[in-house]
Amino acid sequence: MKKERLRRTWVSIRNHEGSGNHGVHHRPKKKNTGLGWLTEVPHQGSTRLVDVFWKDCYNGGPRTETLASFVAFLRSPWWTRSWVYQEFVCSPKVHFVFGDDGAPWEKISACLTPGPGSWCDVWKSRLTSKDHQDIVRAKDEQFDQQRAQQSAQEGEEEPGRGTIILSFEEEVEKEVDSLIKKLTAPDVEKSIRTVAAMMNGRSKHDSQVGDLRVLLRHARNFQASDTRDKIYAFVGLARDDYGFKPSYSHENTAVDVHSDAARRIVEIDRDLNYVLEQAFVGRRDLGYFLPSWVPDWNCSEDRDILLELQNHTDGASESPRASDTASSLVIEKQDLHLQEIEDKGLSLRVTGRRVVTLARGSREISPNLQQFETDSGLVIYAPSTARPKDEIWSLSGCEWLVFLRDEGKNKYCFGGFVVVYGLEEKSTSEEAAREIFLI
Repeated sequence: MKKERLRRTWVSIRNHEGSGNHGVHHRPKKKNTGLGWLTEVPHQGSTRLVDVFWKDCYNGGPRTETLASFVAFLRSPWWTRSWVYQEFVCSPKVHFVFGDDGAPWEKISACLTPGPGSWCDVWKSRLTSKDHQDIVRAKDEQFDQQRAQQSAQEGEEEPGRGTIILSFEEEVEKEVDSLIKKLTAPDVEKSIRTVAAMMNGRSKHDSQVGDLRVLLRHARNFQASDTRDKIYAFVGLARDDYGFKPSYSHENTAVDVHSDAARRIVEIDRDLNYVLEQAFVGRRDLGYFLPSWVPDWNCSEDRDILLELQNHTDGASESPRASDTASSLVIEKQDLHLQEIEDKGLSLRVTGRRVVTLARGSREISPNLQQFETDSGLVIYAPSTARPKDEIWSLSGCEWLVFLRDEGKNKYCFGGFVVVYGLEEKSTSEEAAREIFLI
């Protein structure tokens, strides 16, 4: 899609698609449930919903109708279509319509800034802020006076006897908790990620324009009837130097398309680390057919294991970071891990050095992680999928140490990232760096 061909995109949030340069064909008679929340945005003061909803929590929480309208807006199927992303990002003007109501994207995006994904953290932080505590203190004093006056008028000796009266602070916390629970429900949270991807696409920094890595991370949040479109719907926005030539021939399967995209990122962006990280943070149906090093951009990210590993890395002052360890084990900087893009094979040639082989006797430290110890004193935190005889490697171009499974004939399956304690103190690997193939 060429940006200059689009003058305005009309979005019917009742339908699944946007229509570039066209009006909306159907105007439903039903009262707007998708943009109704906009009528609750104040005309003065902050129009950001993160602030509006916060103030509502001081007064019993947002209106049920307002919150339902906003959630319906987030969950509109229109947001989820892969091809819509390109149209939405490229169009200089976007106008949302529902029935007789409408609003320009500028107004909507102002209400959604900062992105809804950050709102829960903002509210939690505000609950402990000095401004909030000052308001709570003043409100509690006011309520105490009102209750004392009421009990004096009614002649009660023990005001509120037999009833549980929440403090103002507890009331606000109750409303905030209820609001957070609604916005972190799995289906709503997924919708928020999709909307955030759209917002980021329209407000992208110059350094991210055309970056296939950014685009394909967004692709995880969208849907497509043809799994190849999870790549092809985004490559039109990528830089020309990636050299994509989309093909829908039967011979060019979804596995080929995903593998080709991953290989181009390794070749053009010199970013093996990104590719392996994306392969590590989520694999589902298609992922079982992809080579181990190729990301499954058809499913949402699941970064729980990665975050656990990062926590162990950050908390170990005596342990080098994975990136420091990796770079220290590479003999010389070279591009031997690159393979020609034209090669349609599903293996990826990399260069690296084996650090150690995992021995028997691991200890579970969480449902996601286990701990191995070596005779030389290394302590290794690895995903629960790691097994004895798997090998820990440092790969050129990857910031993390990885565990690989030897499949014979110099071919390995990528298993995931690991954290190793004690590499700075011990020289455990005397092997020279060599080429291997990830399959």
